[in-house]
Amino acid sequence: MIEVQPGALSVPHAYPQVPAEFEIFGSALKALLESAREAPPLMVDRQEAARLCGMSVATFDKYAGRGFLPRMNATGRVSVEALKRACLKLDGIAVSDVVDDPADTELVEFRRANGYV
Repeated sequence: MIEVQPGALSVPHAYPQVPAEFEIFGSALKALLESAREAPPLMVDRQEAARLCGMSVATFDKYAGRGFLPRMNATGRVSVEALKRACLKLDGIAVSDVVDDPADTELVEFRRANGYV
């Protein structure tokens, strides 16, 4: 059994206390970390992408191979936003392909070729 001598530091007081002005930073950092945990991911892997589209992985691969769904990037992930747009297009919801500015034609063609529109 360990005996505690009078006047000895107890464990909670053995470390310096955080100054009150730093408590604001600690709570802000905690809030930032919590919001990052709650935010939906920007990109998902193949299994999650198939789940988000409501189909099996085999069906997802078949649709992606035909160009109906966006392809995986180099890391094996796909943009959730691109998935949303492709699924809306598959559902028959009109997606505007009209180019307002002729200078945007190249960007629109890139997006169309990569499943963003």
